[in-house]
Amino acid sequence: MDAPTPNPQPPTPQPQYVGVECRVCQTRLYGRPEHVGKRLKCPDCGALTVLPPPAQPKPAQRPAALDEEQYELWGVDEQPLPSELLKAEPKYIAIECRLCGTLMQAAESQVGKVLVCPDCRTQNVVPPLPKPGQDKLAVDEATYEVDVTRDPGERPPAVLPQSRALLYEQEQAEEEAKATSAPAKQKRRTDARGRPIMPRWPLLTGVVPFLFEHGTRLRWFGLSFILMLVGGMLVDAVVTWMSWKPQPGAFTGGMEAFAGLAEMLIAVVFTILWLAFASGVFVVVVSESSEGSDVIYGWPKVNLVESMADLAYVFTAVMFTAAPGWIVGHFTFHDPGLRMLWAGGSLLLFFPIVFLSQLAANSPWALLSGHVITSLVRRPFSCLVFTVESLLLASLCAAAVFFSAPLHHLVPVLFAPLYVAAGLLYGRLLGRLARRISAYEQVKKTRDG
Repeated sequence: MDAPTPNPQPPTPQPQYVGVECRVCQTRLYGRPEHVGKRLKCPDCGALTVLPPPAQPKPAQRPAALDEEQYELWGVDEQPLPSELLKAEPKYIAIECRLCGTLMQAAESQVGKVLVCPDCRTQNVVPPLPKPGQDKLAVDEATYEVDVTRDPGERPPAVLPQSRALLYEQEQAEEEAKATSAPAKQKRRTDARGRPIMPRWPLLTGVVPFLFEHGTRLRWFGLSFILMLVGGMLVDAVVTWMSWKPQPGAFTGGMEAFAGLAEMLIAVVFTILWLAFASGVFVVVVSESSEGSDVIYGWPKVNLVESMADLAYVFTAVMFTAAPGWIVGHFTFHDPGLRMLWAGGSLLLFFPIVFLSQLAANSPWALLSGHVITSLVRRPFSCLVFTVESLLLASLCAAAVFFSAPLHHLVPVLFAPLYVAAGLLYGRLLGRLARRISAYEQVKKTRDG
């Protein structure tokens, strides 16, 4: 049988151009293979340089390991027993140099021969193999084997231990159970995303009962009580400071003015803290109402940093929406009451646009959003109902202040529950309005798609 002929190597491709550097200015010159041995003129310095023959490509160096014996894996039933592997393993004898202690390894065929130490060149005689000791591998009888007849079958499903749900999860489960067990006409429907579908008149249905929910009721009473205390301090300090007139030689009047100033500073600090927490509650009410939730579960915690972030949204929206009306009233009327009336009207008209734009962009500085403005324009009836309800809430608060202020300067503070309730209802209405325009946009996208 003839030996197999090796595969012929493919011919080396000839280059089309041969490169050389000018012997004077090192400019790179190129010529064709037929110009080899001739002189090329440099275009820069004009020197003549002989074009050498092209360099021969170096043959590819094949690693020797590719031509040697390769590692392979045993098949499923081809692996030898441990005893056979132990017998096939080559035997080596460990020798320590008798002079320098260098460890050397000798093969079994070198027993009785002289082995030279590679460090000190001392000759060492290779001793015979040591007596075989206990095998490190398990004997063939102790090797584990798989018994096919004892297959346990399919693994049973895992049983997770019962865990107690959190308080808001329990309240949500109770609400879902009530909605499921209600009659067919009263069952709450959900959309494709699992969100509750808004009632037919979202700006009229379920707004006032929102005040008497468990979480809303607690925050209503808490904010009202703190507002009465902080508002009373602030009003009393302002009235005391404004009514004080300096009198020559009167030390008592100066002390009253100093006490009023100190009371005002303390009241301003606590007022800012109250506004921060109230802003957090307002933002949560608007956000979760816009998602269609009947009950608020994510009430904010008493956290000064997060509350100040929510206050930035509300404060920025109030300042930028009340400023146009105040500017117009300032240049048109001299009565402070009319100026405040113009500022309040501007606030009621533009606050929903600015605040919803801030929430949509998740930034207190995103004051206008074309998407929000377009959505509000496309729902004129909902915007009209929201404006009328907002005007009604503002009129109730203004009437309470107007008719109670002549009695005593602290009497308007007693209507703090009315002010807080108006703020909560306004946040509820604003969230429902946001859900209303969002639902319209979702229906429009579905129809266009």
